[in-house]
Amino acid sequence: MTTVGVNEAIKQGHHYGCKENCMPSCWFCCGYGCMGCLVFNMLVPCLIGQALWDDMGLSEDVIRGNDKVKALTTIVRPTNMHPADCKEAFTEEWKNQGGENINYLTKLAEENPPNMWVNRRAIANFLLDCVDAEAIGTKFEGTAISLFQGKAIEPITKEPV
Repeated sequence: MTTVGVNEAIKQGHHYGCKENCMPSCWFCCGYGCMGCLVFNMLVPCLIGQALWDDMGLSEDVIRGNDKVKALTTIVRPTNMHPADCKEAFTEEWKNQGGENINYLTKLAEENPPNMWVNRRAIANFLLDCVDAEAIGTKFEGTAISLFQGKAIEPITKEPV
């Protein structure tokens, strides 16, 4: 698991807007979405650290460097996780954090981000679906998938190209 904005998904991260389905359309953000500009020009270099960010890309490269491992692995790139703080592990508060919406959307790196948040319960739901043969099972093996919060009316997954 890495994040949107790593390797071929860098452009996808650049397009984070200031709200859901917001696309960069003004000269002010230099082709970035408002939040993409903030992430790549402030948060990564000043708070997270470029070396740590680059290490996530390197971890993906290592996985992809071994054809046997790559064929059986799904690289999952969740967008910004919500909530940022966690309750004490394994408590009822912890289990219910993030609300009832455990729906997720999957996007390929070349697709624009539909939003910029995903709750931890939706991420867990996707990871469990990845190992469940009757859910999505092996559908995403050998690919890198960006993961976003979904709504009940949206399709759960998109076929990888």
